[in-house]
Amino acid sequence: MKKDTFSRFLQDPDFTRYTTVPAVQFLVDTDYPLLFFACLIKKLRTLIHVQIVGIDLQNVTRAQLLSQLETSFLGQRMLYWFKHSADVPNREREFWHEYIRTYNGPHCIWMCTPKKTAAIRNGVQVDIPSAVVHDDIIHMYTLFENKDSSQIVPTLRVQRMQLSVDTACLFLRYVSLLGIGSASLVQSLLERIVPPEQSLFNLSSAIFARKPQHLYAVWKELYQSYSPQFWCSYFSEVIWRAAQYVRYAHAGDMVAARAIAYRLPFSFTRSDWRYYSYGTLTKAHKLLCTIDFRLKNGGSYELFDLFLIHFMCGDI
Repeated sequence: MKKDTFSRFLQDPDFTRYTTVPAVQFLVDTDYPLLFFACLIKKLRTLIHVQIVGIDLQNVTRAQLLSQLETSFLGQRMLYWFKHSADVPNREREFWHEYIRTYNGPHCIWMCTPKKTAAIRNGVQVDIPSAVVHDDIIHMYTLFENKDSSQIVPTLRVQRMQLSVDTACLFLRYVSLLGIGSASLVQSLLERIVPPEQSLFNLSSAIFARKPQHLYAVWKELYQSYSPQFWCSYFSEVIWRAAQYVRYAHAGDMVAARAIAYRLPFSFTRSDWRYYSYGTLTKAHKLLCTIDFRLKNGGSYELFDLFLIHFMCGDI
């Protein structure tokens, strides 16, 4: 088994190292970098000659997939990308973790696993960091945008930025579209697309702890800093993650629960989740869908005030 850093992975010119082995194991924290892998697979389709087959482990039977992985038509080699592995039942996920540990071909399997998962025997292990700094961001820019990074290197080094992998992908897309001219422009762009995580954690902590006085104080400071569309997206993501966390936690599957816990406050994952049901949180999410519809038809921030009042009072 070989273990590579994220930087080495990004700098491979044609990804031969990662497509000629039986398996590649991506080690991730609780935050699964969905946008990064979407960009990566899209880019790979233009770089490599091996056919990429996306596999949703929730929509295929074990017998069907084993048949595909263990046979090859006329020696043709495929790259099987296991998607949504964190969403499958715990026993099924553990089966596939163990399977790729000893997989020896004839194809190549890519799969994300938690950092504590046992290492594979025949392949490469790539450690995906929870946050990336300027060097890795530059490597990502070169890979995904296929552009010369020399113009953005000085500015990014001055900024000393540290972003999540997915936020870096989003930031680089804006840079590619808008261009980059100065450190002040980068800072302005970051303020627009990178939310103040600590303030948002304070907000979500107050929501799930049902502390209205603290909630409305934080909400008053934050709500005009972002558009109604941002808040609809933010609340929807947090409530959806909370619903999935509660579903897994009540079923006793804490591995899957922790995998979905990104952006959820510590107080919720430690204890507050016990006060919620999956049904209550899905109803809250449906209410946010209604708010989204009304926003697109002339609604305003007051819709979120109403949502927060209902949530605080347990009327959802």
